[in-house]
Amino acid sequence: MDSLIDRKRAIPDDENRRGVLSKAKGQFARIAMVLHVLNHSVHQAFDLNRAEFNPNVELNDQWHSTHIDLQSVNNAKAVMDYLISQKFALMPPEVRIPVVQAPSIPKPTRCHAGYDELNNDNADQENDPPAAFSAHFENLAYSGGKYIKKLVTHGREHLGASYVAQRHLMPSARTPGSSNPYKVEAAHAYIQKVCELGFGSIERKGRCAVFAKRKYEDLPDAARNLLVKFNVSEQEYKKQKTCEQL
Repeated sequence: MDSLIDRKRAIPDDENRRGVLSKAKGQFARIAMVLHVLNHSVHQAFDLNRAEFNPNVELNDQWHSTHIDLQSVNNAKAVMDYLISQKFALMPPEVRIPVVQAPSIPKPTRCHAGYDELNNDNADQENDPPAAFSAHFENLAYSGGKYIKKLVTHGREHLGASYVAQRHLMPSARTPGSSNPYKVEAAHAYIQKVCELGFGSIERKGRCAVFAKRKYEDLPDAARNLLVKFNVSEQEYKKQKTCEQL
């Protein structure tokens, strides 16, 4: 189990591979149980066969044990290692997001409802997110499905970058020397990438730049195909939440 946790920690960016390793924890326990039952059943059948021809043979009660023995655990580990390696071999190359130094950018002030207030000095930065953060989301359509699903099914038609960062509606964007993987500047870059996938656009609400989700009827075919891939139904996409639910 510890080795599975260590392997998952070593893959910080590829959600598909991390998902395989997460499921492997429960699968490992079930495989160990199956191997334990099979191993004891075979030995017990062998003893019963011997006793049939030799009444003096004493049956071994250890084959009734409900505790999984070490041999079964080691065999289960070998089976899981093989299955995981086969799954990884059939997957696309591992997603690795480079850790880059974040540029020094003035932080936008926040206005109501999670919108981000724009000063005239940094208005262009909202529409053109820093390339350093954009690199974190290059493979968003492949590895960021669960985050896009959280964003487009959140229930609000308009979302500001600070709100997206606070609610973790985006993948983490790690940068050297920073303990916060959910910076507002990174959220701007993430929203821009989501818009490029066809799910919405960046609009102005007063002095605020916000993500405006596109209506389902107006989604391009590529975006609808991604919704199917991310297991998002039309009803989930269209559902709106009340202020109390948010």
